[in-house]
Amino acid sequence: MLRNFLFRPLSTDDSALLKGVAVCAVVFHHVLAFPERWPDFFREISVFPVFVHGLSLESVCAKAAAVSVSVFLFVTGYGFAARARNADGYRKWASRFIAFLSRFWLVVALYVPLGIWLHRHWGGGSNYAKEFLGSTRFVWNTEDFVLTLLGFSERYNSEWWFVGLYLMCLLTMPVLLRVLAPGATSLLKVIFLFIVSLSVFSISSRVDFWPLVRLSAWIFPVLTGIVCCRCAQEGIRERVRFLPGEWALSIFLVAIYPFARMGFARKFENWGIPPSLVDSIVLLVCVPVFCKSRLWERGVGLFVRKIFEGLGREAIWIWLVHSFYCYYFFDQFVYSIGISIVVFMCVMLMSLVSAWFLNGWFLYFQGCLIKKIR
Repeated sequence: MLRNFLFRPLSTDDSALLKGVAVCAVVFHHVLAFPERWPDFFREISVFPVFVHGLSLESVCAKAAAVSVSVFLFVTGYGFAARARNADGYRKWASRFIAFLSRFWLVVALYVPLGIWLHRHWGGGSNYAKEFLGSTRFVWNTEDFVLTLLGFSERYNSEWWFVGLYLMCLLTMPVLLRVLAPGATSLLKVIFLFIVSLSVFSISSRVDFWPLVRLSAWIFPVLTGIVCCRCAQEGIRERVRFLPGEWALSIFLVAIYPFARMGFARKFENWGIPPSLVDSIVLLVCVPVFCKSRLWERGVGLFVRKIFEGLGREAIWIWLVHSFYCYYFFDQFVYSIGISIVVFMCVMLMSLVSAWFLNGWFLYFQGCLIKKIR
């Protein structure tokens, strides 16, 4: 029996599910993928007695979780394309841009002074914070603080490199949405945009201009998300059909691809191909099946889906703050737990509680600002 699923429209709950899975993968990646960043006293206690090239199964899976960045960007492209169908699409784009910057500025305003105070009076921080990143990381510098607010500096948190990338993607969004407008998306346009992005990536890599290198290397999941949304809106899903084996193929890709990507990422870059380009092709096939699977419809599957959806709605906050807990502030406490999975769960819990706190403050300040404007 033939079934069609590609380009099936994704709901807001589907987007939350994807972001929830992605943010868990990001935290897992940062907690366990880099042994050189762990405190000296940490001796990982693996739940699974399986080791690959001296690394535990958890560490290998954490390294493979790097694909989560592409998932975030795919959802971003899809979400903006879905909101830009009507006349106020660009107004929504502007409000989303300002909302993200406001959230980021709140985190900077709270966590950077806290980091300066803690490192001055307590001297916390792992070897990664002290040796790999320099002992002067949490020292006040007005220029770096301003550049951090604009997304151009990673002095206070090296994992905020994604902020600059995300802001650049948001700034290019109006152009991409105009080129790939509803009813005007063609295969020729898509191929042209991919070729231009590859060309910019190749040229900017040679001149070492990092803003263009970063943008052109990661723009492909955004483009794929927009194209996937446009195709769903235009009813292409009614004309694209796959054989019954597409479910098995997609499950295989979801399970195997992250590990394959981990092994071939360096080769892709040597060939002049950003790994995110390959990510985009895999996401195009896997995302609709993953979100619409019957596994999420009842019982344990439905319960797990609700958890991921809840995490997805706090994903921005968790993404912005989690690295403070595993690298800079309380890493001595977190890694003292020893058991790798429990360390991850501890960082996840701390990040989630912080997300609730930050979201409450953000809504409070937002309400006060609206009252003053009125």
